Amino acid sequence: MSKKAGGSDWKVFCKIKDTAAERFCEASLAEYQQAIKDESMTFVEREFRIKELSRDRTELFNSLFGGRHSKAQMGVQLLGIRNHTTVDQELLDQLSDELLKRSEPFDI
Repeated sequence: MSKKAGGSDWKVFCKIKDTAAERFCEASLAEYQQAIKDESMTFVEREFRIKELSRDRTELFNSLFGGRHSKAQMGVQLLGIRNHTTVDQELLDQLSDELLKRSEPFDI
C-alpha cells in the first residue's frame, strides 16, 4: 500500500533533521578528538588540522542543516542529509513514498 504525502512528513522530517544534526556533530567532535590525540603530528600540525576540520565540517553542516527550514525545501534537504549521514530506518518508514523517492541517495 502506498503512503500518501501529508502533514506528517514535515513532523517526521524535523525529527530526522534534528537527529542527523546531532549525529553529524558527534562525528565532528570524534574527528577533532582523533586529531588532538594524534601524536604522529606536532602540536602545530594538530592545531592546523583541527582548524581545517572545523572549517570543512562547518561548511558541510551549514549546507545540510542551515539555511531556510521550509516544507518547500524538505526534499532537497532530506536528500543531502541522506547522502551524508545515517538516518533511522524507522523514521524513513514513516515518510510518504513521494518524499522517499525524491530524497533517495545516489552515487556521484
